[in-house]
Amino acid sequence: MHLTSYIITTHTSSNSLFVPLSRQSTTPLILYVSRDPKDPVYTVITYTKDLELLPRVNELLRNRDSKILSLNRFISERSLLMIAVKERCEFYELIENYGVTLLSPYIVKGGKRIFCVMGEEEHIEKYIDNLQSYYGKKNITAKRSSLAECIENTIKVLSSNYAKLGLTSRELYILNRAYQEGYFGSKRSIQLEELAKQLNLSKPTTSIMLRKAIGKVLRNIFENEDLEYLVN
Repeated sequence: MHLTSYIITTHTSSNSLFVPLSRQSTTPLILYVSRDPKDPVYTVITYTKDLELLPRVNELLRNRDSKILSLNRFISERSLLMIAVKERCEFYELIENYGVTLLSPYIVKGGKRIFCVMGEEEHIEKYIDNLQSYYGKKNITAKRSSLAECIENTIKVLSSNYAKLGLTSRELYILNRAYQEGYFGSKRSIQLEELAKQLNLSKPTTSIMLRKAIGKVLRNIFENEDLEYLVN
């Protein structure tokens, strides 16, 4: 038996609730899918730290035929957890039909579903062919990767998402803008005063918000035992 693994990205989904929801989210959605062999329904567990998604979930449910039988929402100060029961899950049915294994969790980000599968070469090839037929060839990207690369890719997204826990959407935007403009570079490409002008903020406010955002990220990394492996 020759096992192979792929990182796959689907760029569209006509039936999913969570793919369009991810287009409105400031952070990736983290999903687990399972099905009890004795029960014909699927359970989809979705985690996000974007609390502002909750009213958008309700709006999408009203306007879409998402095949969701029930949806429970659990909200904390830092995250939103949704547990959906679906009568059908075409995405997971394709996994089952071709005898490949989905590595969980997988990521839905910016309207794209990013996941890793493994299985026998012949099964993987048939699965990808069918995936392209279902979603459209131009909407599928499949990259052969080692199993270690697949796992590392998932960990990278999860750890990045975890490190940003607690940041407001505004703090995340300012931190990302500062990074993109080269504020944190070894040779700083932009000074604080110019960055503040671009953000339409005062220099002191920009400085305070950057320090608060950086402080939250560092606390999430260095004060969380689950992320110790990242810094040791």
